[in-house]
Order: sequence, then structure tokens, then C-alpha cells
Amino acid sequence: MSLETSALGRERVARAIECVSCGQTGSVDCGTIDVPDCNGDVRSILIGISDGFYQTPGAGKPDDPQIICNRCGAVQRDCLTLSL
Repeated sequence: MSLETSALGRERVARAIECVSCGQTGSVDCGTIDVPDCNGDVRSILIGISDGFYQTPGAGKPDDPQIICNRCGAVQRDCLTLSL
């Protein structure tokens, strides 16, 4: 995981991901949200995703997208959660 700070002071995170089912690898680029969630985790907004994966709206939460593997269709859990 690599961090950069934007001109607005928010961090941009590039994070490697591996499919939980088939092992396909890729990356997601996220921007952190200033306020941690109820578990103390920093939530992120999706900026970009590498080939091999795609985004769908989250189940019941439009601000919580799901990342899906192109190869096997598995949902990638917690790709956008960064523990403090």
C-alpha cells in the first residue's frame, strides 16, 4: 500500500488486491474520507481500479461499492477499508 497526500490534504492510497477466490491480482486507488466509521476504520472513496476487476454499487449502500473479479465473479471484501 502506498500513500500520497493531495493538495487538499487528503491521502490517496494505492492498494494491491488479490481475489479471495481465484488469486487474480490487481490494484485499487482510493481517497480517504476525513471521518472514521463506527469501528474506527477510515473509509475510502474509489478513484480507480485495475484491469481484471470491476465496480458495482454496494448492496443497499450506494456509497459503498463492491469490487468484483472479472475472472471468477467473486466479491472482494473490505478492499476499501483502511484500519488505523
